[in-house]
Amino acid sequence: MRQSTQIDERLAEECRAEDAAFDDEFTRVRNLLAELRQRPQPDHAQARKHRDGALGEAERQLDADLEALFLQYGVNDNRYT
Repeated sequence: MRQSTQIDERLAEECRAEDAAFDDEFTRVRNLLAELRQRPQPDHAQARKHRDGALGEAERQLDADLEALFLQYGVNDNRYT
């Protein structure tokens, strides 16, 4: 009977230790998440500027290619004459 009580006490102590470790980790992660949520949101202005520049260059290249084709095949278009 005494050995059974000691085993139960040891098991209870191990469970409390595991619970305390879990609680510490959970608290650490919760605090980290709270800090991350308070960070400023990213500003996509630089990426937007880069994207707009690339799209503009692609449109200019497409216009130049179309103009070359229109002129090569003699197609009349007010945009390229």
